Amino acid sequence: YKKINDNQFEVLYDNDVKMGEILREVDGYFYFWPELKGGFWASHILLNIAQKIDEMNAPWDLELDKYFERNPHNP
Repeated sequence: YKKINDNQFEVLYDNDVKMGEILREVDGYFYFWPELKGGFWASHILLNIAQKIDEMNAPWDLELDKYFERNPHNP
């Protein structure tokens, strides 16, 4: 993973083949945007990307949990 800035990371494979980017969207979460080159990726590679995104999103999940604990919604 190559950090471009706090909101953008390139996802590189093996010999620096760009698979896509991980970008922070307006909801505060990171998502994977694949390069549309055709071909395939093995599941263990995709699982690695998913785990990285979960790791990157964990601090935001905690922030949202804290916010909603402090500001409960009462219907």
